[in-house]
Amino acid sequence: QASRCFGACNRGPNALIMRGGRKEMCTRITDAEKSAAVLVQATGQQVEFADPSYVHRLTQTRQLRMRMEACKLHKWNAALEGIEACVSSRSGRERQQMQVEHAKLLACAGQLNQALRVLDTAIASGPPMLHLLLHRAELLGRLGRGTEIEALELHLSMLFPDLKDTKQEPEIAATLAKIRSKTVHEPLRIQ
Repeated sequence: QASRCFGACNRGPNALIMRGGRKEMCTRITDAEKSAAVLVQATGQQVEFADPSYVHRLTQTRQLRMRMEACKLHKWNAALEGIEACVSSRSGRERQQMQVEHAKLLACAGQLNQALRVLDTAIASGPPMLHLLLHRAELLGRLGRGTEIEALELHLSMLFPDLKDTKQEPEIAATLAKIRSKTVHEPLRIQ
C-alpha cells in the first residue's frame, strides 16, 4: 500500500519495516525474491514462492505499479524501461494489452509517432476492437492527421455497420467530433 514519502524515491520501490520503535529501510524491491527477503526481515519467517505462476503474477504486478508511479511523477524513461521486453515475453491477448499500455506510455511521453506504430501493431494482432480504433483516432488527431481520421471513421462504419443502432453510437460520434475539433490540421506542403 502506498504511503508517505520515505526520502528514498530514487532507490524505489521501497518498504519501511518498523520493529520495536526501530525503523529499517528496504530499497530497490524490484522482484519476487527481494519481496520475499523483505517479508523475512519483517516477520522473521521464511517465505517460499513454490508456484511459478504466482511469482510471475507478482512480478507483473510490481512492474505495472512501478510504471504507474513513474508516470505519475512524469519520469518517462523509468516508465518505459523494460516494457518492450515485457511485451515480447507475452503472447496473445496479454501481448496485445501490453502493446496498448506501451503505446499509451509513449503518447504520454510525447512520442506520438512511435505510439501510433506500437498501437497499429496491437490493432493488427487481433480482431478489430472499437476502443483501440478510437485510441488510434485520438493519436492521429494529436498528430494533426485529419485526413487519416476521416478514413478511420469510414473504416469504422464498414467494420461496425450495426453500431448506428446501438446506445454507443452517440457517444462514439461525440468522441470522434471532439477528436476532430482538437486536431491541429496538417500544414500545406508546397513542393
